[in-house]
Amino acid sequence: MFLCLDHHDQYDSETRQSKNLTIQEVKNFRNELQTHIKEIWYQAPKFEGVTVDIYSGRYERGNDFESSELDIKYIGDNLIQVRGFALWGKTREFGPNIGELDFIAEVQGNKVMFTDKLFNEEYRLELTFYGQKLAAEEKYIVGYFGMNASFEGEYYKLK
Repeated sequence: MFLCLDHHDQYDSETRQSKNLTIQEVKNFRNELQTHIKEIWYQAPKFEGVTVDIYSGRYERGNDFESSELDIKYIGDNLIQVRGFALWGKTREFGPNIGELDFIAEVQGNKVMFTDKLFNEEYRLELTFYGQKLAAEEKYIVGYFGMNASFEGEYYKLK
């Protein structure tokens, strides 16, 4: 069990230590530690001032009816450029609806956030990196890209 010395002293039963923590408290401390480790784990590592790029690449998701792709490039100083293209209704008689993205944002932990305003509403796209995958969550505005074109979903990094 990972615990700081103060909390270990409260939890362990050895001499000079007591059992003041409940099982629920220990579980909460464990969850906090695991969350912190997960956030740190996906940050770009730095070696003597040089950042290792773990973000750049092409990511895709979708099926025969709708799909999207994101081209991501690490540009330094903890910033990435995201260019994206989404299609909805690829098999429709009159063609698909199209969405396009192009923005630069700061990486915070393993997340990137993009926001934009349209007709006093906010569009939001949050990207979360998980190694060779990323998850995209949207606060969608109807008509932002055209009807139903979306970047939300789980992406896989192409090799």
